[in-house]
Amino acid sequence: MPIHEKYLNNLIAKDMEFNQIDIEKWSRKEYYLHYINELRCTYSITLNIDITALRTVIKEMDKKYIRHKFI
Repeated sequence: MPIHEKYLNNLIAKDMEFNQIDIEKWSRKEYYLHYINELRCTYSITLNIDITALRTVIKEMDKKYIRHKFI
């Protein structure tokens, strides 16, 4: 198994449980609504990925690869 699969498998919770929240009775309702309606919440992740196959395809397409974009 490639290392990235082992890593991702460790991140996945096997027995996740979700509890539905009654927002009208929830003490944090105002905070939740503020973040949902007023702020642009984002998530970021940085990963090292193997792009060997992608670089081969780019070369076959006669394109140039410069770190973060294709020319």
